[in-house]
Amino acid sequence: MGIARRALPGCALEEPFLKLPYDEIGGDGGMRELVDRFYHAMDAGPEAREVRALHQQDLAEPRGVLDDAVARMAEMLRKIPD
Repeated sequence: MGIARRALPGCALEEPFLKLPYDEIGGDGGMRELVDRFYHAMDAGPEAREVRALHQQDLAEPRGVLDDAVARMAEMLRKIPD
């Protein structure tokens, strides 16, 4: 995790705080790219053949479920106070 700085309200000083891994990978867009890369690797990589065989041929539904989970997680993270 990286360290960022933020200004304290009413103060010119800054305090360090840890950035979430979610932020480090680019937030919503980064998570969606991670999901896309995961499913691409499952389809393209011979080492994933056995795991891929456990899933249905059309990945639209599981992809949608994962996308919804990412969106819910993002919403929860946005509610965490700075």
